[in-house]
Amino acid sequence: MKETIKIALLTGFTIFLMVFVFISFTLWIGTSVWWMLTNNMIDRDIFLLVSITTSLTLSLLVILNSIFRPEK
Repeated sequence: MKETIKIALLTGFTIFLMVFVFISFTLWIGTSVWWMLTNNMIDRDIFLLVSITTSLTLSLLVILNSIFRPEK
């Protein structure tokens, strides 16, 4: 039972990190372009909040989709 929980947590955390890296990189590119075009810099707190919230939401959706998907 404990091994199943460990594997589930490790898998969920790995999915979160993979999504977080991708979201952070694309958001960094987007905010850099936004800064060059408008001269309005995005605060690092807002950047981290958006990155973590988006990554967590997408990770939870992927995990819930894999849990509730009907088996073939």
